Amino acid sequence: MLQDVATVESLSPNTRAAVAEHAALCKHDLGKYIALQTRWTAPDAPLDERRAAVLADLAQTRRGPDGNSDAVAVWALLRPALFGEIALLDGSTVNLGDDPDVAAIDAAMVEITLLTPTLSTANEREVARAIACATAVAEACQRLHRRARGV
Repeated sequence: MLQDVATVESLSPNTRAAVAEHAALCKHDLGKYIALQTRWTAPDAPLDERRAAVLADLAQTRRGPDGNSDAVAVWALLRPALFGEIALLDGSTVNLGDDPDVAAIDAAMVEITLLTPTLSTANEREVARAIACATAVAEACQRLHRRARGV
């Protein structure tokens, strides 16, 4: 049964636990790696260095023996359970589209989707925007996980 809710705080304990489990995946699979290289790059580093870092983060967000997945593809796998399009691991279905952290992730990922195709030749403003969006996703994933766990 689909529940329309505004935030994770309004969920039943069982559903909130399932959201916390999914949020842990979001935090690890997307949030941890979407800004990994960028975190180690100085904000005043040359443009080419910052561009290469954010491009690596967004183009190779998930790396594994089966190949690499970009941030957009990783989000495409994680997003449906947060928007009630598929069930969570416990079988419950919730729409957290109005949750501030889910909305922040989704909005930043829309921008990342638009920025990524031309990121290899991006100018200073576009690189800064891509870095800001990647950082926003990482931070929102952490907040969502923390909130879902009730911490």
